[in-house]
Amino acid sequence: MREVTGEVVGFGARKLDPEEDGPKYLNSPESPIFHKGRLLYGLDMAKREISRQGKAVIVEGYTDVMACHEAGVTTAVATCGTSFGEDHLKILRRMLHGRANHETRVVFTFDGDKAGQKAAVRAFAEEHGFSSETFVAVQPDGLDPCDLRLQNGPQAVVDLVDEATPLYEFMVRKTFENYDLSTVEGRIAALDAAAPVVASIRNAGTREAYAKNLDRWLGFLDEAFVVRRVRQHMRQGGARPAPRAPLPTPDAQSAPYDLRDPSVQREREALKIAVKHPNLARGFDTLTDEDFTVPQHRAVLQLIRQQGGIDAVSDPETWALTLRDAAPNDAQRDFVTRLGVEEIKFYGELDEHFAQQILSTIRTHSINRRESNLKSELHRIDQVAQPEEYNRVFVELMQLGQQKRALQ
Repeated sequence: MREVTGEVVGFGARKLDPEEDGPKYLNSPESPIFHKGRLLYGLDMAKREISRQGKAVIVEGYTDVMACHEAGVTTAVATCGTSFGEDHLKILRRMLHGRANHETRVVFTFDGDKAGQKAAVRAFAEEHGFSSETFVAVQPDGLDPCDLRLQNGPQAVVDLVDEATPLYEFMVRKTFENYDLSTVEGRIAALDAAAPVVASIRNAGTREAYAKNLDRWLGFLDEAFVVRRVRQHMRQGGARPAPRAPLPTPDAQSAPYDLRDPSVQREREALKIAVKHPNLARGFDTLTDEDFTVPQHRAVLQLIRQQGGIDAVSDPETWALTLRDAAPNDAQRDFVTRLGVEEIKFYGELDEHFAQQILSTIRTHSINRRESNLKSELHRIDQVAQPEEYNRVFVELMQLGQQKRALQ
């Protein structure tokens, strides 16, 4: 280990055989002249290029520094068996200070494993200390720069650094991984988790651009809505949340149930018809779980299926009682009873034509929801990098359009 001046202050080693016991990196013990928190391995060799290029590449280990320099990435340095901290930040800031009026770039490279992901989060915490643009490079297959060079050659290391992702984008996309972006609810939850990250960006122009990118990445297709959401988080202080685990899906007994929701109202009326007047509900059996928006309604649909469906009803007069007796718990028995006694809201005569209108409306709105989700997914797919996935979603979207036209 050398100080930035070139003076030797300690020694370090990396374990080469993963089967061996002991730490991955082994260093000289802390001493009056060896402070891991204030040393960057390779800085004595990289300092001139860091100042000249206005770029620093921070890797995790000694052999990674060697691999980078061998590959021509001569601005690579590494911490000495410890995480990147405030003192390391001050050292690099001095190196880059002479280019304050020019573009500067700091690239963190991390292993693709969980430890590497945690390191990226720590780097995010230190990001505001840089006056330069900060990026993250993570090899998807988990190879560090040393192994990457050995397996794929030096150009792979150069490409890894050159294709680094802006740190804010990396953190936002990591947040997305905890949510189901195929649903509106999942996208809203992901937006609320990512908005504080964007709100914490100090530069107003960059912050506004990232707010618009949030809309594109999540596929809302409503920039004004997303920008407003980010501004709300700015007013709340722009705190940076740790990525959260998705909330558990509520079951039919505990799920929220909002009777003011038009979709809930329509579905409830259709279920009343299916329970009270199965002879009018021709075609009800073709409905699927996707056609209902709340777990309580899907549970009744499943209950009807278990009794053979509407087409199997032999005695409409006792059908509601049959369903009630077959319900698996008190909550569902109570819900079926309510459906069986509530008045059906209709205008004109309650007949098969009215019942078919209700069922057709439910199918149409279900298709509209699926179209919205697919358009959002299509917007998130890179057509060049994922042509097969893009075509699959596009074809499915066209098929839904045909189904909707047939209903109309």
